[in-house]
Amino acid sequence: MENLQYSIWQKPYENALTELDPLRVAERVAAAEAAIAMRMKQASGSSDGQDELRALKGAREALNTLKNLKRASAPRIQPTTSNTTFSVSSFQAESKSIVDLTFDETLINVWRQALVDDAKEIVLGTEKYTVRRTPQCKLREVDFVFAVKEIRGLEQNPDTKSQWATMARDGKKVMQFHSEGRYVANVVEGKVTFYGYWDK
Repeated sequence: MENLQYSIWQKPYENALTELDPLRVAERVAAAEAAIAMRMKQASGSSDGQDELRALKGAREALNTLKNLKRASAPRIQPTTSNTTFSVSSFQAESKSIVDLTFDETLINVWRQALVDDAKEIVLGTEKYTVRRTPQCKLREVDFVFAVKEIRGLEQNPDTKSQWATMARDGKKVMQFHSEGRYVANVVEGKVTFYGYWDK
């Protein structure tokens, strides 16, 4: 990820998430946790640092998930080459499924659980996010975190004049996603459309 918004801690955090060598994960996580802890201490005294504090807390939770995955995979590692290779592959697969889902995969996952399964909670890895109804139109919405950014998924209002509203009136399941004050993407019947604002 280029042009990191909070580069002083996001770079070591990104290094921890993308480390493929299980023997180096602990080192990467420790470095990221130290950078996050230091920055949290600095930002906690600032009245304009609330957005970054939320991002820091989300990053810390992701690192805890990564550490739990590492501990869960450790007993499977045996002192033979074949077993070690199997355990490394399993660890990487688990890390991918919980920590390193792509943005596309995450949006489709949220859309499916909220609109197709009509779930009351969205489950992303070990995290759960409550699905609410908007006060006036009773549309489903859910707030969740991806790559330390807060995202809101909102069921498309069928009573507007957009092409997406037309699709919703036609019975298609449409969810809009916005972050940092602007819409970034939508999912219609399992297909993602980006608006060009998200730094993937």
